[in-house]
Amino acid sequence: MSCKNFIGFLLLGMALASSALALIMVGGKDPLTDKNWPAGSLDVANHKSRMSWFEGPPFGGGEWVFQYRGDTNAFNDVLAKFAQIKAPDLLLVIHEGPNENPVATQEEKAKGSQRVDWSFTVWVPENFYRLFGNSGSTFASDQPEFRMELPSPKLDVYVSEKGVDWNQVQMPPGLRVLDERAASHGYKPEDGSVIAGVAYDMVTSKPVAAAELAIAKYDKMPPKPVPAVGGDSDGKFVWRKGDEMSWVEVAKAVGDADGRFELKKIPAGSYQMLLRCVGYAPRQIGYFRCQAGAFKSYTIRMSPAVEQSGRVLDLKGKPLANVKVRIDSTVSIDGRGYPTARTNEHQQILTDADGRFTLTGLPRGQAQITLWADHLYQVDMLKVHEIPSEKLTFTMTGTGTIRGKVTAANGKLRDGNVSIWPQGGNGVGSWGGGMNIKEDGSFAFENVPPGKYLISADPAAQYDKNKKATAIEVKAGETVEVELTGK
Repeated sequence: MSCKNFIGFLLLGMALASSALALIMVGGKDPLTDKNWPAGSLDVANHKSRMSWFEGPPFGGGEWVFQYRGDTNAFNDVLAKFAQIKAPDLLLVIHEGPNENPVATQEEKAKGSQRVDWSFTVWVPENFYRLFGNSGSTFASDQPEFRMELPSPKLDVYVSEKGVDWNQVQMPPGLRVLDERAASHGYKPEDGSVIAGVAYDMVTSKPVAAAELAIAKYDKMPPKPVPAVGGDSDGKFVWRKGDEMSWVEVAKAVGDADGRFELKKIPAGSYQMLLRCVGYAPRQIGYFRCQAGAFKSYTIRMSPAVEQSGRVLDLKGKPLANVKVRIDSTVSIDGRGYPTARTNEHQQILTDADGRFTLTGLPRGQAQITLWADHLYQVDMLKVHEIPSEKLTFTMTGTGTIRGKVTAANGKLRDGNVSIWPQGGNGVGSWGGGMNIKEDGSFAFENVPPGKYLISADPAAQYDKNKKATAIEVKAGETVEVELTGK
């Protein structure tokens, strides 16, 4: 998460080392060394047809994606090497192509050289388990990998006239093949791209009749009056500007009595997919980058919807009104993530005058409940709650402010940024942040949780024990004044 003037972060699932704070690493054709991939992976990764690579996901890393461009002969060579990887399972996915490099530079785009004919994906096991295998955390529960086994090494091929001719591909034995071309599943060209699947009740195992599949695209929302946050019971409305960006629903289809759903003629683009039905918690299926003639199939288990009520108090037990309340990191009764979609106008609700709230349309299982209010900070933000619970009470504490100015050693103002972190070091649930210094050398951190911190104008200070930093203590309702010297 980034902002021009301020970055505040809470370490939700793990203590992140400095190397993990990078977002996505990108590289080109230079040979790489083994990163604890399955034996044989390096021969595929360093194949001469490789154009580029990138490593993600943000704030964790470990998923390496290698991208290639070439003809059928080159692909056959890669495919033969892929089949020699020593792993329990090897997955080959066939797409209509070609694909485009998602991390292409502006120069590559200008030259039209962003074409990708196949890609190879492989995980570093330690990163995967740290991100998705923590049984005591709901961090990353909205990701499909949450609490899954280590993904198989995967080769995605994008069939096209300019690249790979599938009729000339020499298929080695022992591969698991997934064909995501609509034509291979009996669809006609006029059907376009297709999403299909079947929905079951998570509790009864029976089909969910009339489940509705909806897809949404991140786009500008049309201007119109909408209810203020918290609903329209008070009669208050706000006017939504026409340049606001959000997920805009573009198509939907209703399933049959046997739980089967199907949506055809999906235009090329990137979409969020949601499955919903009366009486069930809506479930976000995931994200779909739709190529022409693509096919996606899903088996989805839906949880009956439940409500969860609660109350928000301050440290003295006084109810807090107008606190924003949102459900986060939802996990269903099967122990897997159950991402719930947040609609555009009602992303959160507000507590009433007595500090009470009720969240609806939730899956049975576990979740975090997150609170926001100016000059208040939630105690035990990372606590995981059983949903539904008979009684939930949350506590918020007051926050403080840090203000200061940075000067260079010669007394002149300097640009750059200021970083703040806990005196005990970053850890699970700790708060820290960074801010660009203003033109006059000043900076200000607001809504800072009470505690002892270190602050420095040297970005490397928090990662180097030999670097000096200024120790401060933040108290609720108070402002700390700091003067820092930069290089």
